[in-house]
Amino acid sequence: MKNKYIKNILTYIIIFAVLCLLTSLIIPSGDEIYTYGFSYNIASGLIPYKDFNMVIGPLYNLIITIPILLFGNHIITFELFHLLFYSLVFTAIYNKYKNKGLFIIFSFLILDNYFMYNDFCIFLIISILLLLDSKLKYKDLIIGLLIGMIICTKHNIGGVIFLIYFFTGKNKISRLFYSSIPCLVILGYLYFNNIIEGYLNFCIFGMGSFLQNLVLGPLSIIILILMIYPIIKDYIKTKNVKDLYILGSFIIIFPIIDYNHISYCIVLFIYFMVDKDLKNYLSFFIKSIVVVMFACTYSYMLVDEKVFVTDNSFYKYRIINKYDYDMSKYYNNFIKTHDGDIYTFGYSSYKVKLSNNIHPGFYDLINNGNMGTESNKYTEDLINNCDNKECYFLFDYSMFPIKINRYSQANTKYRDLIEDKYEFLEKNDYYVIYKSNGE
Repeated sequence: MKNKYIKNILTYIIIFAVLCLLTSLIIPSGDEIYTYGFSYNIASGLIPYKDFNMVIGPLYNLIITIPILLFGNHIITFELFHLLFYSLVFTAIYNKYKNKGLFIIFSFLILDNYFMYNDFCIFLIISILLLLDSKLKYKDLIIGLLIGMIICTKHNIGGVIFLIYFFTGKNKISRLFYSSIPCLVILGYLYFNNIIEGYLNFCIFGMGSFLQNLVLGPLSIIILILMIYPIIKDYIKTKNVKDLYILGSFIIIFPIIDYNHISYCIVLFIYFMVDKDLKNYLSFFIKSIVVVMFACTYSYMLVDEKVFVTDNSFYKYRIINKYDYDMSKYYNNFIKTHDGDIYTFGYSSYKVKLSNNIHPGFYDLINNGNMGTESNKYTEDLINNCDNKECYFLFDYSMFPIKINRYSQANTKYRDLIEDKYEFLEKNDYYVIYKSNGE
């Protein structure tokens, strides 16, 4: 028994060390920065749906305040916090599947993002799949709690997974109660912070506008069909409930069926193939898809100049693009040398603010579908404020058509409005800048 614990600890340490090494090569960007920013705001005392906008439930971000409260504004501790959890799940996978489990562990590396709410939900789903095969006495309770956590983070995944959990069990009242426990905790958080209305606005009623981001990538659709077919075939033959959980989790791709979202489905599909010991199919899939996607994930390391950061608390001990590093310094100098209100727009907004220990707000995440049901309200508030005082508007190049593609969620209405209404000030390597005279 003692040797077993030592072996598990060593396995955990090795997996953790390998993940640390490989993920250190990935540049913090995109959804990871947004995700971190939500938790940074909460850890600083700001209230979601009231002081800043986000379209996910608050449970995950409340959990992720832990490393920020303990260690401060450092994205590396945020990442390590995730890896500690991932390594625990991967250790359980290796213990169950031995060397075959390495396929699942290394499939993690094809993901476009490693540290965000989608990854958190996928690892909870994998934990559920592991629990379904276990002989734990209270596994039904634990699975219910995990599903409740998913519901309180990513509603579409949690909703589908809950229906599978509810209708495939005998004691439906107990299952309803188990999964509702995290939901009641979060409901209490929303109630005591007086943000139930704001939560409904951004996360439920405002999600209709998120459909503007609909993307149907042809290659991703083909890959999806190739994965769905054997799972459905297996369920028809075996009636294995794990097949339903995996299929239900594929809702993560909607409405953006692209490389980023399909990669989560691929990880779950590889779990399915390892679990079913589909050696021929697994070999084909690994060679034809996973290797290619892995190469795509890391190929960017050959592009753009990089810098290892030691002089910025947010990026400290991380490799980032030199462009992002220089942009952060430019923004820092700009806010020190200009009076008046300063607004940033575009995908860099969270980056430059967090790297300068500034809390992001509503105007820093204006992607389609992220402004709730009253998106015009923020436009009106902006105009009412800046018509009467001096304001600066910094648009990064994601806000201009030459940089926008079908995968972009950038909402350009703020740019169009400010271009028409206010004075052009300058254009540099980082921003196109406008200014209101406050008259």
